[in-house]
Amino acid sequence: AKNKRSWSNARGEGYLMNVELLDEHGGEIRATMFKEVCDKFFEVLEIPKVFTFSNGRLKVANKQYNNLNSDYEITFNADADIRYVEDEGNIQQMNYDFKKLDTLEQLVNSFADVLAIVKEYGEVQEITSKKSGAQIPKRELKLVDLRSRPCSLGHAVSALRARLCGLGLAVSALRPRPWQQPQLQLQPWQWQRCGLRSPRPRP
Repeated sequence: AKNKRSWSNARGEGYLMNVELLDEHGGEIRATMFKEVCDKFFEVLEIPKVFTFSNGRLKVANKQYNNLNSDYEITFNADADIRYVEDEGNIQQMNYDFKKLDTLEQLVNSFADVLAIVKEYGEVQEITSKKSGAQIPKRELKLVDLRSRPCSLGHAVSALRARLCGLGLAVSALRPRPWQQPQLQLQPWQWQRCGLRSPRPRP
């Protein structure tokens, strides 16, 4: 997975790209690229293509924002050497550690993956980002799993404008938050339709 975002603080402002990398052994690590390096590689790093990465700077992962299993993360600067290689089929595309919807109250403000069916969905609404002031499309989904526990999923991604009822979703890196019981408000980082490929459990 990859995402690009802007940041602003007392030291200035800019933008960066986070990329979640997976190797053939199931190991995961997050890589970050800032400004010009982000511009250089954002279009190059296509999912699910395979690449080699060199000249990264390793640091301890900030678990407040990084849900991957690795204790470290990598920053790539201007000397980064990233090259496309042929996919030999040895690398899975996603790792999951699925949690039941009725257990998410125990995981409030931590990360979780869920596998569920879309029962209901609302209209697309525009919300204003508190940080940037930008207009962001948002749609509320109601998910159920085998235990039929309803759960509200607020997703700020314009791609969710399609027909959704009955769709199976595997949603990774949710951060459950208290909301109107018996539902929870979930803030996902990435999602995919189920059935395209078999999800692989996290090791």
